[in-house]
Amino acid sequence: MAERGRISLARAQSVLACILERAAKDGGKPVAVAVVDDRGDLVVFARQDGVAHRSVRIAQDKAYTSALQESSTRDFVASLKKAERPIAAFADPRYVGLAGGVLLEGGGALVGAVGVSGRSADEDHELASEGAKTLASR
Repeated sequence: MAERGRISLARAQSVLACILERAAKDGGKPVAVAVVDDRGDLVVFARQDGVAHRSVRIAQDKAYTSALQESSTRDFVASLKKAERPIAAFADPRYVGLAGGVLLEGGGALVGAVGVSGRSADEDHELASEGAKTLASR
C-alpha cells in the first residue's frame, strides 16, 4: 500500500480550478469535477453549466474508485479486463469502470484522487491528469 497523506482544501481547490480553466478554454463539452481525499471522501466538487446530470455522480464515483483502488480508473479497468473479473465482484455500487479518475500525490504520498466526467473517457482522463500534474508540481 502506498504511503498516505491528506489533501488540504486549498490544494484540492487548485486541482479543481486547473481542470475547470482548461475545460473552459478548449471549447469541449462541459464537465463535472470531484476531488476526494485518500479515503474517497469528497473534498471539493464543481460542475460547468450545461453538464449532463449523470456526470455529477460519475465524476464523484471516478474519484472514489481511483482513491480506494490506489490506481487510475483507466488502469483499474485494464486490470479487470486482464483478470476477466467483473466490477460487480467488488460489491461496491460506487465503483465505476470508466477512465477519468486519477490519483493525486503530494510529497511522495497518496493524498486523494480527482474524477472528471462529461466528455469521452479519454478526454476525462486527460483533464484529470492535467489537474494531478498541477498538484504534483507544487
